[in-house]
Amino acid sequence: MKENNDTYFSLLRSALWNVTVNLDDDVEWKCLLDTARRQTTMGLLCHAALKTRAGQGLPDKNKAYLRQQLISLALSHKRINAMISRLVTALRDKGIESVLMKGQGLAANYPVAELRQCGDIDLYVGKENYDAACALVDAMAGEVEAAKGYGTELNYHIVVDGIIVEIHRLTSLFYYREMNAIYEPYSDKGMAVGGNSMMINGVNVWLPADTFNALFVFHHAWNHFINGGIGMRQLCDWTMLLHAKRESINQEELSDMLQRLRLMDGWQVFGCIAVDWLGLPENEMPFYDEKFRKRAKRTVDMILKEGNFGFEWSMAKTHRKQTGMKRSMTTFLSIQIRQWRLLWVFPRIALKQYREKMIGGVKKNIV
Repeated sequence: MKENNDTYFSLLRSALWNVTVNLDDDVEWKCLLDTARRQTTMGLLCHAALKTRAGQGLPDKNKAYLRQQLISLALSHKRINAMISRLVTALRDKGIESVLMKGQGLAANYPVAELRQCGDIDLYVGKENYDAACALVDAMAGEVEAAKGYGTELNYHIVVDGIIVEIHRLTSLFYYREMNAIYEPYSDKGMAVGGNSMMINGVNVWLPADTFNALFVFHHAWNHFINGGIGMRQLCDWTMLLHAKRESINQEELSDMLQRLRLMDGWQVFGCIAVDWLGLPENEMPFYDEKFRKRAKRTVDMILKEGNFGFEWSMAKTHRKQTGMKRSMTTFLSIQIRQWRLLWVFPRIALKQYREKMIGGVKKNIV
């Protein structure tokens, strides 16, 4: 398993940095492709695999499968780009400016944007324009999908022509809720329109400010990790952003935000993954410290075991199939196991979460 993981990261680095890697002919491609699927990095792995001697020696049907995955990804990007330009234009026609979060804005930092696996579309409109923007996407989605749309404290979620769209009134919510008051001014400044932008299908699309985006993309990944799991794609996104924007990220401002939001510890753990596993040059990783490498290794092990958003963990799969008391028992056991793993990486968060989840579970069963 370790050899397969080492090969997986070699191929990942090959695709991220556009370098060729030499592999032995006895590569376990089925295992590697399953890892890529679990980590939502299929495009990167397929691209790198086809460039290797071992990949070139694959039977034609296997090479055809890899190429088909790349074609499918390219078509997904085309659909996503068409929807983004349509949404941004429709909002702009109503006097609402939006800022594209994550997604295609991050794909642009890759050597080949189409190698990044597409997800949903996240557009930030702020609190003032939120209700009007939600009404507009409801109309675009149609009556049936609008009836299924739902809102949270963070955003509004709806499907428009088969694509998940999230309209954001806020960019993030923090696990430590008292941090939200500190974070919001940073968010307001970082998401102001008129700064960074990119052209998508002939439409000017606003993007977050680079320094804020480095914080935001990190926090998005870290928050998902502590609350259930992430795929390597999220860390590839962050790594390529740090590389692409290395000259424009204000490290003094970034340090201040990380310290005030109590995120520097997590940043440095993830920073070791970006450098030591994904190949980011050490001098491009703000606040890199190799002493966090041991915790980074444990984090990588968790990510590989759990898969994207924790969906690939065997216990999570079992939980989704169960009902009643069996489901409750699996929930109880999964909390024990995951919090024990998390304890060795982020102990303060793990202990706080454990207490909250156990108390919440007891209250739910009593009610």
